[in-house]
Amino acid sequence: MPSLIYLQPMHGYPTAQVHSIQITRTVGALGRHVDVLLVAGSLSVEPEKLPGAVRDYYNVEFGPQVRVITMPGTRLQGLSFPFALREIMASASEGAAFYTRSYLMARRLLRYRWMHKRKVFFESHKKMGYWNKEPLEGSPYADARQRFAERNEPIAQIRRVYQQADCVFFLHKHSLALARRDLALRDAEHLWYGLRCSTRAAPTGGQGIVYAGSLSEDKLIDFLLDALDRVETDVRVSVYGGDSDQIGDLRRRVAARPCGKRLDFRGWQRPADLSRELPKYRFGVAMQEGMKVVDYLESGLTPIVSDTPAYRDVFDARHACFFRPDSPEQLAQALDHAVDHAIQPAAIRQLCDTYSVERRARKILARLE
Repeated sequence: MPSLIYLQPMHGYPTAQVHSIQITRTVGALGRHVDVLLVAGSLSVEPEKLPGAVRDYYNVEFGPQVRVITMPGTRLQGLSFPFALREIMASASEGAAFYTRSYLMARRLLRYRWMHKRKVFFESHKKMGYWNKEPLEGSPYADARQRFAERNEPIAQIRRVYQQADCVFFLHKHSLALARRDLALRDAEHLWYGLRCSTRAAPTGGQGIVYAGSLSEDKLIDFLLDALDRVETDVRVSVYGGDSDQIGDLRRRVAARPCGKRLDFRGWQRPADLSRELPKYRFGVAMQEGMKVVDYLESGLTPIVSDTPAYRDVFDARHACFFRPDSPEQLAQALDHAVDHAIQPAAIRQLCDTYSVERRARKILARLE
C-alpha cells in the first residue's frame, strides 16, 4: 500500500506558523487514503494530547492512518542528516515516499537518494527562483519585496532541485510554465492551496473590511497604511495579526496619520478562532500572495488582491477585486469602491471545488501509485 513521509521540521507543533495550516490540512486529507508519517521538529503539547490540539488549533481531524514523530531541526543538517534519516525511515512504512515544502529538506533528501532509494516530492512556493519584477520602478514597496526575495536560495540550486525531484508541485501556474520552458523536469503539477469551502463560500452578508496577516515590513503592511491615508470614504479595516509589541509599535507610528483612525487591531488568532471571526466581514484585503486569501474565500469574503500572476492564475473579476501592485492610490480606490463590485457565488463555489483540499490530496496520491 502506498505511504508518505511528510518531512517538515516545524518547531512547537501545533504552531502559529502560517504554513502549518496547509500542511496539517493536506496531511489530514492524505491520511484518509494512505499511511502518513508527519515529521515535525518538536511538539508544543504532550504526544497523547496532539490529536485534540490539532483539532482545536486547526479544526482538522487526524485519522488513525496519520502518525506524528519529532526530529529536531539541528539533526536534519550537516553530518547528522543521514543518521536522522535512518531513524525516520525506521518509523515509516517500507518504501514510503518523501514529501516536503522545504527547499533545504528537498535538497538534502535528493543528495542522499543513494541511501534511502525513495521518491522525493517537492512542493515549491517560490517564483521559479527568479526575483520578482516590480511594475513600479523605484517603489519603496518594491524595495521591501526585493529584500524579502533576496533571502531565497540561489537560482542555480533551486533549478537543480527542480530537475532532480520525482515531482515538483508548483503553487503558481506561471512558475510551472517557466520551469517547463527552461528545465528538463521529471514530473510537475500545479497544486494551489487546498480549500475547505462549505455553503458559506458565497457572500455572507457581513460588513466591513478585514486584513488578516503579518505586520512585518516585508509583508507590505506600510502599503496598506499608505492606501488608508488616501481613501475618500469611511473605510475601516479590522486587523488580525501581530503580537502585542508589533501592535503597540504600529499604533505609535500611525497615531498622527489619517490611517490611524481607520484601523481596529484585534490581535493574532488561532486558525480555528479566526475562521469564526472572518464571516463577520464582507471583504478581505491582501497586499501580496499568501494563504490568508484562502481563509477569506472559505469564510465567504470577497478578496481584494493585487493584480499579479499569482492571483490571476486562479482568480478573475468573478472571484475578486483587483488593484495595481504597489500603487497605494489604486488600493485606496479598491477599498473605496469594493462595495460596488459584484462577485458571482456560482463561480466561487466552482473555485472551491476545483481547488478543494481533497483534490489537492488526490493529485499527490496519483504520484504514489
